[in-house]
Amino acid sequence: MPKVRFHNMNFKDDIKVLQKSLTRIQKNMPNFKKMANMYFKNPDNKNLIEFIAENKQHFIGMRDSNSKRIIKNWRKIEKRYFSEVEKITCYKWKFKTYECYLSSTFFIGGNYTVDEKHLKPHNTIMVCPYTKHVDPIYVIAHELFHAHTQGVISCTNIKLDKNYLKISGPMAEIILKVVFSEIPITGFNRNVYPQYDKICQTLKKRWIKDKDFKKLILDTYDLLEKGA
Repeated sequence: MPKVRFHNMNFKDDIKVLQKSLTRIQKNMPNFKKMANMYFKNPDNKNLIEFIAENKQHFIGMRDSNSKRIIKNWRKIEKRYFSEVEKITCYKWKFKTYECYLSSTFFIGGNYTVDEKHLKPHNTIMVCPYTKHVDPIYVIAHELFHAHTQGVISCTNIKLDKNYLKISGPMAEIILKVVFSEIPITGFNRNVYPQYDKICQTLKKRWIKDKDFKKLILDTYDLLEKGA
């Protein structure tokens, strides 16, 4: 089974990822402001990026004080998680090692980004270890599942046209939402992204019938392309 290797993310790179993602995140998360208030006491109402940069050591300290506990808890379920995903999807993980960068700024949870230039799978995820609104262990598993899906797209030579990049984010979350509740690990049956409930109901019926992960990927892509 694969293994996750953990690293502390460089602060400059960390804040760049947050800055790049912030507009998209605010658009897709109606409760963003309420969630942000759980982590940021910003009496001067400054720009969020500016506020984090000015309080760099505070956020690095929050990451560091939680990292050991999160890594220890992940190790308890790591082998089982990788095994269960292979069992459910019927595809092996593409990489033997996955690199997890622990973020001091990405309080939303985590991130796995599709390689926009080459559309190749990669083995790198980012996770914030101090989140309160979601268990960081779930976030590690969540982002790894996105990496696994991208690996399956690659190894099965699924051909997706140029529109894939535009819908790759929703597509990844929908596929996860259809399948993830079947992983028998406590806390993994979460109702994330309720805006996709309708399309997931359609896909779930097909998934239960076929249990074909490649077909699920193609069906999700087709429905999104048609604007379902």
